[in-house]
Amino acid sequence: MMRFLRLLSFTLLLLNGNTTLHAQHNMLMLNGRKVSMTEYRITGDEIKYSIVSEKHTRHRSADRYDVFSITAPDGKETILYSPIDSLDFSIEEARQFISGEQAGRSYHMRKGRTEVLSAAVGIGSGFLGFYSLPVPMIYSVIVGRFNPSHLRVPEGVDPEVRTTEAYRMGYDKGVRNLRIQRAMKWGYIGLGAGLTGLLIYGISQHD
Repeated sequence: MMRFLRLLSFTLLLLNGNTTLHAQHNMLMLNGRKVSMTEYRITGDEIKYSIVSEKHTRHRSADRYDVFSITAPDGKETILYSPIDSLDFSIEEARQFISGEQAGRSYHMRKGRTEVLSAAVGIGSGFLGFYSLPVPMIYSVIVGRFNPSHLRVPEGVDPEVRTTEAYRMGYDKGVRNLRIQRAMKWGYIGLGAGLTGLLIYGISQHD
């Protein structure tokens, strides 16, 4: 009986140690993105953290001024942001801003007109040859200058929060950044396809 109890205690100890080892801290960035990490430490203006996967452990770092808060496995949140940081918002306004960024990205993740038009611009710019290289970048900047015309708010968001200026600013920024990233990506994909097509056409004309 004593041997069984010792074995059970040892097993529970191992399980508890494994849970602690893989306990996840959640780091909320000011751009609305979340990072799950097993451990971290703050050294000056830098946060060094580790991400454990099934195969290996990756060590990364983040600028302390790009982080809003870190939530421990027990749910306790440590606020790292202060109004004198990169956003001139109060803590509550910064939280609303981040919530808006997350909503903007989540509702505009579907591929659509931006990707199609960017690819078309990239393909068309291929006819400019060497001078076509900056075209997708310029087009992405133009696309990113326009705010979304409609505000799509996820369910469960407090009506008072979604009407705040900070929430709307975050929403617009999240959508604009997403459009810029996608326009640049698909613009250069289209440019690559256009240049390849022209190269193949030119070779075929010489055969």
